[in-house]
Amino acid sequence: NAEFEIDGKVMSATSNTINSDVTGITGLTLTLNKVTSEDAEPAQFSISNDLTEVESAINNFIEKFNKIITEIKEKTASDGELAYDSSLRRMSTEISNTVMNTVGGLSQYISFAAVGISTGSNTKDVSNVSLELTFDKSKFEEAMAKNPEEVKKLFINEDKENPTDNTNNGVMTKLKRIVSGYDYIDKTSGESV
Repeated sequence: NAEFEIDGKVMSATSNTINSDVTGITGLTLTLNKVTSEDAEPAQFSISNDLTEVESAINNFIEKFNKIITEIKEKTASDGELAYDSSLRRMSTEISNTVMNTVGGLSQYISFAAVGISTGSNTKDVSNVSLELTFDKSKFEEAMAKNPEEVKKLFINEDKENPTDNTNNGVMTKLKRIVSGYDYIDKTSGESV
């Protein structure tokens, strides 16, 4: 059996390979290689999040979001091939509002803008307002360092107590509910987005 201490809390395990079931730290696996005596200096280490995959997924989402918003805007313009398609305009409005609005039940990181995902610049000229998203990586990393659980809820929280109320659902959960009623096919690649 292995006995160890993390942040002053003594823990034990039946193996020298310690996973998140024992530590309670999701995604963490430790391998204890040697026994230390009581008078020896304890092993010191720090843990940090590798946000590479998360940031890549966010960039991918933003790229697809911007592509959809741009295509809908072009196709539903007065001279576009779908100029009178109100369902596309409605979907565009719904998803744009969802990524710009707040998520209930959170205290600090209540919107995408709070974690660095925004429509970019503020302008008083509404004819030039861009609905395309931008990503401030450093603002996102700062939010993840301060409160990763709340950032996670901002993205994927699902309010199971009130399944018909979308207020406390995360942005991606809300978007999934919105777009499930629509089917968008990219004509250049033929894939459903």
